[in-house]
Amino acid sequence: MKYCNLFSNPHRTGCAIWRRTISFCVMLLYVFLPTTFAMEIPQTINRIEEGAFIGNAALRNVQIPASVTFIGKEAFADCLNLDTIKIFGKNITFEDNALGRLGEERTIIGHSGSSVERFARLYGFEFEPIVTKASILLEYADTLVGRSYSEMDCVGFVNKCFREALGMSTGASTTNDKDGRFPNTPNFNELNRGLKITRIEDLQPGDIICWKNDDVEWCTHVGIYVGEGTISGKHYEKGVFIDSSNSNGSVGYRLIPATGSGYYTRNFMFAWRIIDYK
Repeated sequence: MKYCNLFSNPHRTGCAIWRRTISFCVMLLYVFLPTTFAMEIPQTINRIEEGAFIGNAALRNVQIPASVTFIGKEAFADCLNLDTIKIFGKNITFEDNALGRLGEERTIIGHSGSSVERFARLYGFEFEPIVTKASILLEYADTLVGRSYSEMDCVGFVNKCFREALGMSTGASTTNDKDGRFPNTPNFNELNRGLKITRIEDLQPGDIICWKNDDVEWCTHVGIYVGEGTISGKHYEKGVFIDSSNSNGSVGYRLIPATGSGYYTRNFMFAWRIIDYK
């Protein structure tokens, strides 16, 4: 992975000129800004190196994009006025005291079930989950777990979740149509502006997943992708989705491994992404 150590320990080698420039700018901020400020890390940055902002009293709020996958030792330690750090990435490697030392008071905002949440709780920081349309959708879907398939089939379940949680209409009425689409209606509604996903590995929480039976080539079943994480106290490293299943008789969670010979992997067709995640 190529990156420039813009945010690195001044004793390390790398883009020295850039590091000196940033250090000089930070000193100017101390001189000319009597108050603290918010900072957004550029999306071109992949790593924040050891001691990058250690002791920077000018920082108040920091926003770190999903492009960052590593935060080094004491990168944000001893920042006396730092209140919140918002991190959009989910699987980040943290070194010791990366977001501050034990006992420092600050709020970490990140995705529930992510390495960000685990790190925040390990160091005793207050943690707040990032609220997205997907999280609202899935929170509502969870309230339907255990409801009978006779009350709502797979399409009815998906429609109800999007309608009640987000006020969105999928336009779906049935899955059993030979053109292989979900839904097969003249008006796709929100799906008309959706993104079609063709690989299990590319699924994101909130995607509508479509499957087929072994003996047909059109969509016969749908569910909503949840992602990886902890469900009912058990941690899943493989993909999890929620659906209303005739074979299981109710709404519940199932696994969809990226590879394998199981039904949900073998008969995966595609998914529709109709909500954004930013």
